Amino acid sequence: MFREGMKPAGRGAVDDAIAVACAKVHGDEFEHKLAGIAGLARCPLSPDEWTLLRELTTAQMRQRIHMRNAQFGNLQSETRISEILAGDIEPVPFDHELAARLLV
Repeated sequence: MFREGMKPAGRGAVDDAIAVACAKVHGDEFEHKLAGIAGLARCPLSPDEWTLLRELTTAQMRQRIHMRNAQFGNLQSETRISEILAGDIEPVPFDHELAARLLV
């Protein structure tokens, strides 16, 4: 959602303010995600624990899609949400360059 909110940058006034705010939150969320990934490296998990982690994380994220969409005024249509949940979309590529800079 925050990546989408960054897209109106350059259109002026309110769109620029929204884009700047979304870029800040997106950056904070990316750093938070990296910290979580790094934390996993400190506590090795068994194959069963990895399976459980994947299942719980997937279930939580499926709910968060609805929560964030509602939070931002239902910017995504129900059709788009269904496509996302079904995996019928191109995933956002992971920003390896940003991750490398943040982990230094």
